[in-house]
This record gives sequence, structure tokens and C-alpha cells, in this order.
Amino acid sequence: MSFFKKLQNPGSDRMPDQEQPHAGSFAEGVSQPRPYRPGEGPGAAIKPPVFKTGRESGSDINKALEQVLWIVKESLDVHSVFLFWVNRNRKQFVLESSITDSGVFSAEERLPFIEGQFLQMVADGRKPVIRFRLTAEEAARCAGYYSFPEKIQSFAGVPVFFGEEVCAVFGADSLRADCFGGEELSVFNRLADLVSHLVYIYSGKDDLEFTGKAARQTSLYMIELGREREVSGIIRQLAELIGELMEFSYAAVVCFDEEGRLSVQKSISRGDQPWIEEGSDIALDHSIIGGVMRSLRPVVLKSTEASLDGRYRFHPGEAIAMNNSLLAVPVFSNQKCYGALLLEHEVRGWFTHAHVQALEQTGYMTGLAIENLLLTAQVNHQRIYDETTGLYGLGFFTEQVSVELVRAARVGYDCCLVLFEIDRFEELESEHGPLIGEEALRLLARILNLNLRNFDWLGRVGPATFGALMVHTEANSAHLISGKIRESLASTPVRLDRTELALTVSVGISRFKREKPSLEAMMTGARAALDRAREQGGNNIKTT
Repeated sequence: MSFFKKLQNPGSDRMPDQEQPHAGSFAEGVSQPRPYRPGEGPGAAIKPPVFKTGRESGSDINKALEQVLWIVKESLDVHSVFLFWVNRNRKQFVLESSITDSGVFSAEERLPFIEGQFLQMVADGRKPVIRFRLTAEEAARCAGYYSFPEKIQSFAGVPVFFGEEVCAVFGADSLRADCFGGEELSVFNRLADLVSHLVYIYSGKDDLEFTGKAARQTSLYMIELGREREVSGIIRQLAELIGELMEFSYAAVVCFDEEGRLSVQKSISRGDQPWIEEGSDIALDHSIIGGVMRSLRPVVLKSTEASLDGRYRFHPGEAIAMNNSLLAVPVFSNQKCYGALLLEHEVRGWFTHAHVQALEQTGYMTGLAIENLLLTAQVNHQRIYDETTGLYGLGFFTEQVSVELVRAARVGYDCCLVLFEIDRFEELESEHGPLIGEEALRLLARILNLNLRNFDWLGRVGPATFGALMVHTEANSAHLISGKIRESLASTPVRLDRTELALTVSVGISRFKREKPSLEAMMTGARAALDRAREQGGNNIKTT
């Protein structure tokens, strides 16, 4: 886990109001103590100093901060030296590390903000705080980092800045009065500047580590996207990726569903506050999601309380009242925006430029995957279905009928191939226009669907011709069914605007021959029968 990376979750911390520094998990340990040195003053009569840290030590930044504390402990006559991060979002001081001769230094890694205590004075005042001669009552009241009162008489604390914000308090105390003067304060200020500089250095290092991790994770993500055949699967993969890649308190994936409704497809909550529910509708106007989708640009807010400006995240009725940092990016391709991804973290200023870049790239890759999936589905649909009638097209119909005929020959059941053609269709379109022709095709398709069974095969095989393979059907039964269809069409006029026309249909039936189970042979026979029906004036049925 990278430096400073979990400041808001139990067992981990991050500096508040900042974008770069991060923290790791917390543990407590004892370092190699400074050897006992006779005649050293107050420290000579007590146990060797104890080193405490709020995280697992061992990383470069941890070691560097430990050295800063040791410099103070070795150089000055101090009782305790410590570094606390300032977490304004949760109003807490979070222990980074301490070296102390005391046996009652607080075992708590988090201390609350308390007005009038030394840590609070430094953080709020944004300047050093020095006390030369503390009374016992002042020491007990102001040194809140001890579990029980210690007889400290001097205190010095300086703020550590990250940008314009106080991110930490660096301090020390002593059992001796007048321990800290101008020279000591100068040393403290230099060391505080050093800590601030270390934060900048290692926050940049963390961004590099995150960028490398993001590159590895997104490469695997692209492979997984290629295996998905549904948009819901892509959304699931996206949620899994951000769960592994990003640290956040709340997340939502917004996308259009199959009915074209924009809604929350995936909602993730790692916090303890109310969050948006899956299935919630999105209002594009005056929402963060709407702004991101329309502009195709990310939105980064250090504080939702200060930056929403009357906008809402998802819709006006959302019951979300948290003050978090926010990052939202569009899910889009070169052609279209399909949704958005929104993350929030309880620490203000949590999201860095590296986070924005990684999530933007993820949103774009997801959009491309959705676009590719939809285009593939569209091509497959056009290959399978006839656009005008919604029935199977010629190619898919002939594929499925060929398979059915092989099965019929093997199992031994009857089939009939029947062709239906609207009489004088070209004259109809020439006289009344192509729109009435399309309505006529759709009318016959509906009548065929109503009169055929689910296991029969039905498709459009010509400009005005439909084919039906009636399974488990003899020629006489096929003739009866076809007659019913012919009569139904004749009694149902086609209507368009003020035009109303009667239609008739010619029918050709071909019987299945087990010795020649080929679609070509049956299609030839059915067309020959259809030709005879048309030659006799249409509106009749012929069988071969």
C-alpha cells in the first residue's frame, strides 16, 4: 500500500484536503532504542525511548520521517517527539510516528480535535506554538496525546504545510522548563519544511506507482472486455476494475439500459452514509452526471459542500448529504456517450491528476467496448432479421431450414415448405407508393405469425414473398393452414393515412421428400407451385 493511502478508513489514513500524499496501514512497534548515556539529565533515569508509528514502517518515506524524529530526540533534551497528520474531514489528528521516554503516550492512533489543546492550536493557528513554563494543570489540559498527565514543562509545535493547507503537526515536549528557545524553534521550522518537502517528493512517487498499476490493470481489463457479449457484463467488469484500482468511499456507474433509460447500473458503498440506489433515474439538467456526459470532460471537486453550487450528483431527489471529494468521468467513444462513472472519497482533495487520467482512459475504453458490442449486435441483427417485418431474413431462414430438414430426414417427421406472395405487389407500390407496400408486408407478416406455431420457421425470402417451413405437418394440413392465412389477409385491408386497400396472396406448397432432404429441391418445388397459382390469377393455393 502506498504512502499515506487510507486516511479515512479504520486502520488507514490520508492527509486531508490534499490531492497527492497517501498512507499505508497502521501498526505499532519498537525501534532500536538510543543507548543509555550516564549524566544525560531527566532522560538518564528512565527507560530507553519507545518508537511508535501509525503504520508499518519500512518504506522510504517512513524511514525518512523516522530519521527526522530521531534527529530531534538525539539533539535536544526532549521527553517526546511526534508527528500527527491533520484530518479535517473527520476532525482528527492521526499519528504518523512518535519517539518518547514516557510510558503513558497515547496508544490511540487517532485523537479528536479539542479546542485549547496544543495540536489544535498549531493546526488552527497555522504558526508555531511554544510554551516555556507549563503548570501541571496546563500540561494535563493541553497535552492531549498522553493517556495520563505527564509533568511536562515545555512544549514546541510547528505546522507542516502541503500547498496552502496545514497537513501535519510536528512537535516535542520536555520535562525541563525553558527547553525551547529561538535556536530550537529554528531547527523545528527547518525540519517541518523538510517533512513538507518529503511529502511532495513521495506523493509524486506514489502517482508513478499508481500509474504503473493502472496500466497493468487496464491491460487485463481490455482482455476481459473482449470476452463480454452483453453491456451488463461490461458494467460488471468496470465495477470490478475500479474496485481493484481505486480507493474510494462511494461509486456509481451510470449507463443507458436496453430501453434507452439513463440510470444507475451499479452502486458501490464502502462508507456508512446513504448512497444512490441501483436503478435510480438520472436527470441530465443541473446534475454532475449530466454535465460530464454533455461536455465529455471530467469533473473533479475537492469538496462537494463547497463546489456543488446548487447542482446535484444524480437527480433532485437524491438523499445524499455528504461533504466528499468527487471525481466523475464520461463513458464514451468517438461516436457517442453511453454514461458516466462517479467516485467519491471522504477525504477532501483525495483525487489526483493520476487518478483523473486513469479513470478517463478507463471510461474511454469502456465506451469503445460498449460501442463495439452494440455495432456487432446491430450487424448480427441485420444479418438475422428483416428490417421491415422483423421476421428472419433470407440468409438466416435458409440456414435454419436446412438444419431442420436434415433433422426431419434423420428422425422421420413430415415437413412442408410454403411460399406466400402478395399479388400484384409492384403495381401496389407504383400506384400508392412504397409506404403502403411496407404496410402490406407488415400486415402479412403479422397474420403469418398469428397462424403459425412457435416451432415453425418463418422468414422473408423475396421482395413480396415469405417462406414458412411447417414442421410435423403433412401437405393437407399445410393446405388448410395456408387457406386460413389467405382468407385472413383478404378480409383485413391494409391502411395508411386515408388509403385502405384489400390484399390477396398466392401460395405454393412443396412436400418434404425424405430421399432428397434438401432445401434447394423443396424451394424449387414451392416456387413452381407459386408460379402456377399466380398464372391462374392469384389468390389461390397450389401444391407440388
